[in-house]
Amino acid sequence: MKKIVVKGKKTVPPTPSNRVMTVESGMKTPSVIVQRTNIAKPYIYPGTDVPRYGAVIEMNPSDDKHAKFLKQLEEIATANGVETIGHMDEDTIFIKFQTKIELKTCVFDPECDEPPEIQLSEELPYGTKVEIEFDLNTYYNVKERKKGFNFCPKKIILHLDKKTQKLVEVSNNVRTRKNSGDRSEPKKFRGRLPKLEQRDE
Repeated sequence: MKKIVVKGKKTVPPTPSNRVMTVESGMKTPSVIVQRTNIAKPYIYPGTDVPRYGAVIEMNPSDDKHAKFLKQLEEIATANGVETIGHMDEDTIFIKFQTKIELKTCVFDPECDEPPEIQLSEELPYGTKVEIEFDLNTYYNVKERKKGFNFCPKKIILHLDKKTQKLVEVSNNVRTRKNSGDRSEPKKFRGRLPKLEQRDE
């Protein structure tokens, strides 16, 4: 799997630093496909006890909305001396979103101003369509001696189709809970039906 190299003017090599700088906040992906997630159960790197929540998503450069989003990332990368924005395998681009803070997960509802929140009891299956709200940060990669992007997710919004709709329990009425101010438990993502394929990276 090769890295996606940003095509732009050569920049001065970055000065090593442990600082993480936010270059764009409140960004949002177009609708993308989940490759794998660590939301219900965070990943913990060997030798640490810090949980990492996040998702790896797939992007198709031939999709107009995906291409526009990738071009935006490339422009930000060029302006900030970042050389790579993700990885490519054949015609698919993979971008990893990761944070130490537990993620808010919601379901898109065209009749709600704010997407209703749900709780995941297990990971999202491969192929689930989502949008991700995130902050885009830069950091210095000590191993590779260059700046990189950290895609820090804040919220994942599920776009359910007929297949994934069956995996979400239906509560009485999410909009009633929202309008009445009732703070009852969010809907829960269930896994009683056979899961769709969880594909490895």
